[in-house]
Amino acid sequence: MRGGGSSQGIRDILSEFDVSVCGTGIAIASLEPKKKRIEDFSSIVYLGEVSQDAQIIRVEANYLMF
Repeated sequence: MRGGGSSQGIRDILSEFDVSVCGTGIAIASLEPKKKRIEDFSSIVYLGEVSQDAQIIRVEANYLMF
């Protein structure tokens, strides 16, 4: 998840059917942008720095989940 737009769109569609979303689970959430469109979500891991030149991908575990 980057900005949370897709998750917010799904919530908006579900609200048309009187559905209450009690939680959102995300496999990988990016650290940037810090401000997301949804605030109450849980992510398994966070995607940090990605550098194609140095061939580096930084992934941080969500230690609150484990």
